[in-house]
Amino acid sequence: MIKYLIILTGMLFSQMHTAQTYDIEHQNKILLRTLSKSFDIEQPEFKTVKLSNTLKKKYEVKGELFKVINSDNSYLYIYSGRVFSCRTGGCSAPDPLSNNHDGEYFDYFAIFDQQGNVTNVRVFNYQATHGQGVTSKGWLKQFTKLAPNETPTVNQNIDGISGATISTYAITDDMATRMKMIKEVIKN
Repeated sequence: MIKYLIILTGMLFSQMHTAQTYDIEHQNKILLRTLSKSFDIEQPEFKTVKLSNTLKKKYEVKGELFKVINSDNSYLYIYSGRVFSCRTGGCSAPDPLSNNHDGEYFDYFAIFDQQGNVTNVRVFNYQATHGQGVTSKGWLKQFTKLAPNETPTVNQNIDGISGATISTYAITDDMATRMKMIKEVIKN
């Protein structure tokens, strides 16, 4: 009986650990199509950029950073990660942007050039019940129009979306963090 209890406890902790990891399809069809159409990269070779634990913690990394080299030896940085939007209890639940919940989420990627400028942003896996407006290519294009030293801010240089308030703030805040992170990675 005790042996079974120990095995059951181990399985439970294993499941809890699995729930904390992010199962994101980083090299997905949408990213591959974007690299092909926008950058003429047909068979990209993704090289994982190893981030120190300090950088991962500082920038709350919930994804992966890759480097893809073009045929002209220029390269792109690609961040593919997860953003939490609403809580499972609904968008009106307290503290909706907290990372410590089992809330709804979406996965996206952002492509940066060698200088750290945003060249493309796409949401490729939307698993939230509210706020689908942030998946619009037209709305996401706002990030590519920012100057290198500009911080994306909702209702200043990024338009808000009625009915997608939490998702709008979530991806805008995450993009602001990724832009700072990429600049630090390039600098080092």
